Amino acid sequence: MHRAPSPRRPGLLLLAFVVLLAAAVGPGPRPVAAAGFAPLATAGAHDRVSLRMGPGPDWEVLSDLAPGTTVALLDGPTNGWYRVQAVAAPDRRGWTPGDRLVWDRYAATTGEVNLFAGPGVDSALLAVMPAGTVITVVGPATHEFVAVRYGDQSGFAYAPWFVHADGPPTTPPVVPTGEHWVDVNRSTWQVRLMIGTTAVATYAASLGHDPGQGFYATASGTYSIYSKTAGLSYTPYANAYIMYWAGFDPARNNGFHAWTMDATGAVIPGGAGATGGCVATAPAEAAAVFDFVQIGTRVEIHY
Repeated sequence: MHRAPSPRRPGLLLLAFVVLLAAAVGPGPRPVAAAGFAPLATAGAHDRVSLRMGPGPDWEVLSDLAPGTTVALLDGPTNGWYRVQAVAAPDRRGWTPGDRLVWDRYAATTGEVNLFAGPGVDSALLAVMPAGTVITVVGPATHEFVAVRYGDQSGFAYAPWFVHADGPPTTPPVVPTGEHWVDVNRSTWQVRLMIGTTAVATYAASLGHDPGQGFYATASGTYSIYSKTAGLSYTPYANAYIMYWAGFDPARNNGFHAWTMDATGAVIPGGAGATGGCVATAPAEAAAVFDFVQIGTRVEIHY
């Protein structure tokens, strides 16, 4: 699952279980880039805001702004200061500290969008924001990346994949904490990916045709992942191929994998049926299981 970063890409596995909140956007939403997006803020609501020649209190005051003035964000932050310009009076521009601005402008994601530490895809990935996420604009755009705040994280996101929106901003989901482990229920034929006591994903699975504890059973017990192979590989038990192998029972050669395939990677007729003891799922779900587990991950199998 560790692919090269891009401005927008499929979300991280731990966010896949989140129920997304729909963003309330105004009539006829306009893509940010198509609208000639200039991030905005509001001058402080109580006192006039001084605009200085440079980013610091020792620079000359050029002019000031009345409380509530809408300003375009032109540069910064530099030592906590922003260069701004009054939208209604373009000749009034200068630097002001960020704490004199009210961050009251919002945008909504049009799909899954990455939040980066810097204005580019080579920066560290901080979070993946689901489609419909409403964020707060907190700085100017740099190379089409706009400074935003998502929950308590500030970073940069690709501006063309936002539309203008009303607040309030979306509260990020609470990511569960605890041990990563896998629960396999022989009664329901389900696999659950667990973090602590929270199931972050649940998949239907094909299990062993032996309902007992024999060699061809998905035998009850506590196991751990001991091997992983992502690519297409041959299995003599089915005289066919599998992908996303994650072995957990070396005594029976059982593990997680995708439905049985031919040599090209296509699922064969009957490939989703009962197994000789392994836990098989649809290929996309098998990939998710493969990404979730590591060598040593605990596996609990039970009725």
